[in-house]
Amino acid sequence: MKVIPMSGSRSLASAPGSRMGVMLGWRGSAVEPVLTRFASELSPASGQEFFELLAEFVGECLGFDAVSVGEVSVEGGVHFVPLAEYPPHADGHFNHDRIRAHCDRVAAGDGTATDGANDDRFVDILLVGCDGRVIGLLCGCGPQDVLDRRTSRMLCRMVADRAVAELERLRAQRELRRRDALFIGLIAEAHDLVGVIDERGAFTALSPAIERVLGHRPIDCVGLAVTELVHPLDRASIDALLKIPAANGYSTEARLHHVSGAWVTMAVTLSEHEDQDGRRFQVLSARDLTDQRRLEDQLRQSQKTEIIGRLASGIAHDFGNILMVVGSHADIMRLRTTADDPRHADVDAIQAAVTRGADLARQLLAFTRHREFEIKRMDLTVCIEQLTTLLRRLVGSTIRIETSLSPEARYIAADATEIEQVVLNLTLNARDAMPNGGTITFTTSSIGDGDGPWPAAVAAAPAEFICFSVIDTGCGIPDEVKPRIFEPQFTTKKDGAGTGMGLANVRDMVTRHGGCIEVESADGKGATFRVYFRRSVPSARRT
Repeated sequence: MKVIPMSGSRSLASAPGSRMGVMLGWRGSAVEPVLTRFASELSPASGQEFFELLAEFVGECLGFDAVSVGEVSVEGGVHFVPLAEYPPHADGHFNHDRIRAHCDRVAAGDGTATDGANDDRFVDILLVGCDGRVIGLLCGCGPQDVLDRRTSRMLCRMVADRAVAELERLRAQRELRRRDALFIGLIAEAHDLVGVIDERGAFTALSPAIERVLGHRPIDCVGLAVTELVHPLDRASIDALLKIPAANGYSTEARLHHVSGAWVTMAVTLSEHEDQDGRRFQVLSARDLTDQRRLEDQLRQSQKTEIIGRLASGIAHDFGNILMVVGSHADIMRLRTTADDPRHADVDAIQAAVTRGADLARQLLAFTRHREFEIKRMDLTVCIEQLTTLLRRLVGSTIRIETSLSPEARYIAADATEIEQVVLNLTLNARDAMPNGGTITFTTSSIGDGDGPWPAAVAAAPAEFICFSVIDTGCGIPDEVKPRIFEPQFTTKKDGAGTGMGLANVRDMVTRHGGCIEVESADGKGATFRVYFRRSVPSARRT
């Protein structure tokens, strides 16, 4: 085996009429047609065509039976990747099988491996890149007596120089494609909108995020001025941002147009870059602030609720103290009157009112008390009955509250405070659906094997659940609204009349208990909310 290392850092004149060709005496010799062929066929070729011509040129001009040229790859271990072979279309050819196996060993650095007695028929030309590493291999197998040794080495050097240059070009192109694919993938998957802007302030390219965030197709926005997507009241800030020289790091907030006609608040940032030709361009990135604004609104609402809760807690506490004084005096008056005294009935009425007021104060304190989430066995029937008195005052005199509570569906495993909040929120939601009055009905029921259909979470083990329903005779829920009623911040009420968090909180609390909630409604026909809670079975007592 002969190994000829060839570096891509040197080049020789290849044309037969060149000064070098004349000095070496190639004109009119057997090598002249070889050089002519090299200059006319190999020099202008590129890519796969070049390597196929190279294998054919080396095989025919240097007299090899078989030739293989390829790249030394390090992916998945060092190995030889053939790019072209001569003669072509020789699958199963004996020499090709041997030469491929030999090239794999040479690429792996096993230079002492042999293929038997004919191992010295291999000629390996190592293609060494500019960084000094072997990047490819040109291997010939068979006799090479066409040209003398000196001429063959010169031709091999020319071929190696050209092959190294082509291999490095292909590697550079492949690396560019890899990086392009990487950056395109990053931009395509980014949640932020990214766009390239020319000197006129118009988009020349846009990321797919614009369709996810604003609903516009990227192709439809190419050539569109940035300000055409901006709300008229926010265009001044965007114009100012575009006029800032080298505006790297500067940002502003603006409302951008959604294809539905809505406006999406976004944080717009601008940066300036330069391409390889020295031309400057701007890159605009915009981040949707909808989720951030929603979280800020939730925080403000939570803070308001906390303040109201503290106020209600203080009022309930003071109210309880007042009732205690009233109740004490009523007890004294009762002791000073006999059963036949006309004032006795008035004292009973005072004591009854004090009892109801104390219950109301106790329930307010329970709602505003801060406590950890705690699952216990509780009686849902008792909870609903105790809440009914408070809820009747909340819904007003034009709305009746009725109950139909099954004795077979009483005990659940739940946090009592959160269950009270579920009942309260569903009741207030039903009240808001009946501005002209109506009826709210609370029902509880066991789930039998013959009932259904149920939600998927319940269908797997229906006997483990009980169903609590809140039924109203209100305006109902339109079909187009129904899929969104549990979304945070979604509300159909007028501005300022609702936060859109009531039903979202209900769903979260029910899910936290391992249950689920569903709604059945039609526009103008009321609504039924069914909440499925896991049944609590008492543990067996030891005897």
